[in-house]
Amino acid sequence: MYKQVNSVKVKLTDEEVLAEIQRTKEWDAKINERQLDLIRSQRVPLLLESDFQINILEDAGKDTSQYRKYRQELRDITKSNSDPFKITFPQKPWVKLNLQEMQVVVRPSIFNHQTLRQIG
Repeated sequence: MYKQVNSVKVKLTDEEVLAEIQRTKEWDAKINERQLDLIRSQRVPLLLESDFQINILEDAGKDTSQYRKYRQELRDITKSNSDPFKITFPQKPWVKLNLQEMQVVVRPSIFNHQTLRQIG
């Protein structure tokens, strides 16, 4: 094994080779945890979306059980699979709502038109 020192190729000492082998082993040992971290980061927007859908369904007086089950499956995905490289995300439920059933709540904003002009 070699390293670059001032643009010159230099052979590693035995201690440097052993240290590099150890670093590689430590990196490889954490590959599953890095994959689980990636899955968790992919899961976050799905959890947020499911929370939003549950709120919409509750506001419309509809059944939320499918989305609650889906949300729990998302949360359990990193616990229930032994191989993090073979994880399959659960299927998102399909719920149909009419526009009349959806109520949009308008909350007072801290911004007024003058503030928005200053920002924009």
